[in-house]
Amino acid sequence: MENEQLKQKLSEIKMYKVESSNINYLGYDNDLQILKVIFRNDSCYAYFGVPQYTWNQLCMAQSKGSYLTENVIRKPDMYKYLKIR
Repeated sequence: MENEQLKQKLSEIKMYKVESSNINYLGYDNDLQILKVIFRNDSCYAYFGVPQYTWNQLCMAQSKGSYLTENVIRKPDMYKYLKIR
């Protein structure tokens, strides 16, 4: 995917406000399997290749920050990421 196409797709992901001490917003593109996260410090990351199951579990997790850390962030060999800001 071209850089401009990726920027466009990332900007189109619908974001949802969540109750978390670490995360402000979460969003997911099911077709591309991209998880987008905006943290409380306003940094924003996209994680690639995240399956629907992981997104569903993240949404239902009591601690979204812990789930994200354990199941996505600490698995850089499984999920490549891009710092958006």
